[in-house]
Amino acid sequence: IILTITVENGHLFVRENDEEKQEYLAESPNDFYSTTSTDECSFKPETGLAQVLVLHLDDGRNPELKRVP
Repeated sequence: IILTITVENGHLFVRENDEEKQEYLAESPNDFYSTTSTDECSFKPETGLAQVLVLHLDDGRNPELKRVP
């Protein structure tokens, strides 16, 4: 999975591989949910520059994706 995370005009967007980007809204400073699907994610660590994105999948899995330079 390759996710591209962008912030445009203060809004968070996530694009998976070559799919359309989805807007995500904040539930808390580190937890977000998609406006167009059931996708949810969290950023780690809770303070400082995020290094890991945790996907919260419908099947209960929570894969952690590491930031690449």
